[in-house]
Amino acid sequence: MVSDRPTKDNPRRVQFTIGCNKVDYKGDCRTKTADLSTAKILFNHVISTPDARFMTLDIKDFYLNTDMPHHECMRIPVSSIPAKIMKLYNLEPLVHRGALHVEIRKGMQCHPVSGRLANDKLVQILQKHDSVQSDLIPRLFKHKTRPLCFSLVVDDFGVSYVGKVHSNFLIQVLQESGYTITHDWTGNIFCSMTLNWDYVNGTVDMSMPGYVEKALNRFAHSPPTKPEDSPHHADPIIYGQKNQYAKDHDPSNPPDEKRNKKIAKNCRFVALLYRAINCTMLPALRFLATAESKATETTAKACTKLLNYAATHPDAVVQHHKSGLILRIHSDASYLSKTEARSRTGRFFYLGDNTDESSPDAPPPTLNGAIHINSSIMNNVMASATEAEVGSPFHNTQDGCTFRHCILF
Repeated sequence: MVSDRPTKDNPRRVQFTIGCNKVDYKGDCRTKTADLSTAKILFNHVISTPDARFMTLDIKDFYLNTDMPHHECMRIPVSSIPAKIMKLYNLEPLVHRGALHVEIRKGMQCHPVSGRLANDKLVQILQKHDSVQSDLIPRLFKHKTRPLCFSLVVDDFGVSYVGKVHSNFLIQVLQESGYTITHDWTGNIFCSMTLNWDYVNGTVDMSMPGYVEKALNRFAHSPPTKPEDSPHHADPIIYGQKNQYAKDHDPSNPPDEKRNKKIAKNCRFVALLYRAINCTMLPALRFLATAESKATETTAKACTKLLNYAATHPDAVVQHHKSGLILRIHSDASYLSKTEARSRTGRFFYLGDNTDESSPDAPPPTLNGAIHINSSIMNNVMASATEAEVGSPFHNTQDGCTFRHCILF
């Protein structure tokens, strides 16, 4: 496996992996990891807590050297092994019928259970040193006695601490447990996001510089000749008409298989960008995701429009500012706006202050950067616009319960 990892000490890597499609592992291979919303709540916690700071830790070779409960066997053709390696380790006497046969006793890259074994081992070490994991939020930890809270995404730690002595304690625990640790006291990169911290003014700016440019180059998408300022087509408003329902199914022809695969790749590229930074892409992404299985020429045009929008506005920035960490939700719904008599619900979650809103003349709460934004189609057929408006807060509150637990943890 060849990869370019610019944040690592050795950015250009060649790693030997196992063919995971050839391994028939019967156990549970799922590995829990923290969500982007958890990371954003952690960022808000840092800038809203006096004297708190943020840093990142990374464990080197996290998947390796973990004892496996069941050993695996692997056949390696000699043609896949460089002559230099054959000579260095004197492998020639071990060749049988043009291949080496090895037994895998420890975790290695791409083995289905390597991630789970490595994570379970790490969690046990953290719990042994009084770090408590949330019962509801995956990989969110806090220390029982120290002002230390951190989120774990695979082998990357996003750490909120008050005083370096406490963050040094976490580093020491990991090093004494046999891990090789790299750390960044600036905390400028986490979950592929670039973070610009201003602790004096209590703000943090999130961005992903260069992400759009690299993705468009990968997809060989040329920049538009004319700027595109809308990510998604909006049906025109027909004034004077009481009800405006969704249009019938798209009658245009489906694109070829090659363009279908391109639409699927574009959806994956946009998904990370929208969830992390640019929420304006959400309507277009939802449309492409629902239409991907039955794509038409209209779907392909919508995909091109979204990429043109990304090329026009490549470097979005979201700012979070300090607050009282009060969860606020803006909820809305559209009635029968989708085909097959379906309605859509939307929600905007952010952390604000505990303001007095009892008076109608009270100023509205100050908006903050979103910790979560979603737009989904309701499963039930709504009988009226009022029912859609009531059903939307119900869905939003379900998500809000999880975020509230994360904030109070």
